Amino acid sequence: MLLQFQPFESADPKMDRFKADIKAAAGGREVPLNMHMLTGYMSADLFLSIAQKAGKDLTVESFQAAAQGFSDTGTLVGDRSLPKGQKDSFGCGSLVQLKNGAYEVSVPFKCHEPIPFK
Repeated sequence: MLLQFQPFESADPKMDRFKADIKAAAGGREVPLNMHMLTGYMSADLFLSIAQKAGKDLTVESFQAAAQGFSDTGTLVGDRSLPKGQKDSFGCGSLVQLKNGAYEVSVPFKCHEPIPFK
């Protein structure tokens, strides 16, 4: 299976942090992880990263200006760049396969040159 995000089964420290944050948000309980959790988590991460770039005197205008030139690398969804990311895929992925009832990483998460949307 192709995943366009860091697999939950990876040994990446950022995934460990995601799992710990989800567990804390669930009141210390282990909960099944899903793509929607990661999407929300990374959306919040993107918002906070742009807000931080905009500076402490945050306004709509400073946020929009920071977003127009924003980019970072090495996230759980790979390399992010705006406004380019609004039209191009991030070009990152990993392959996992089901073995004995559990997913195993076959090809580690890696980013490549994105393929433009047509």
